[in-house]
Amino acid sequence: MGGMTGERRKWLRHEPRERRVYLGWWQGETFRTTTARLRDVGRGGATVEADGLVPEDVSAWICSVLDDAGGWIETAVRPVFRRPRGPHRLRLVFRDTSATEAFLDAVTLRSRRPTDAPGTEAIELLGLKWPCSADEVRRAFHTLALRDHPDQGGTTERFVRLKEAYATAMSRCRDLG
Repeated sequence: MGGMTGERRKWLRHEPRERRVYLGWWQGETFRTTTARLRDVGRGGATVEADGLVPEDVSAWICSVLDDAGGWIETAVRPVFRRPRGPHRLRLVFRDTSATEAFLDAVTLRSRRPTDAPGTEAIELLGLKWPCSADEVRRAFHTLALRDHPDQGGTTERFVRLKEAYATAMSRCRDLG
């Protein structure tokens, strides 16, 4: 469980717009599949609720029901919660993160947010790069606000620009979810 916490901090999580996915795994010479629902997804992996029982000791593949999702992506299975009946919650860790871009674009609203969208300058003023989380924006703002506050020797103009950048960046992060 400790590895999952670090993983969540490392990758920005996206709310999926398409929740239905297929999970597949090899069992001997047979490729088994089951349906699942995406709970959240990021570059590092996804959290799903699988309708069928996926073995823990195999590699699993995930594929969106959408045609433009980039095909099957190999993952490592990390069980989170197994129920006697009903969906089993699993954490899937993508083995090759470079293969996940088409999948992320297909199942999230991420592809509709280009890097030159309004608010990118504000995020850069805070010393961050898009995509970033609201927590990262908050931490960056507080660090810079302590340094650039007029009572601490900073200029009023710089502090006002910093506050405006914070408001813009926070609204852009809220729009992501």
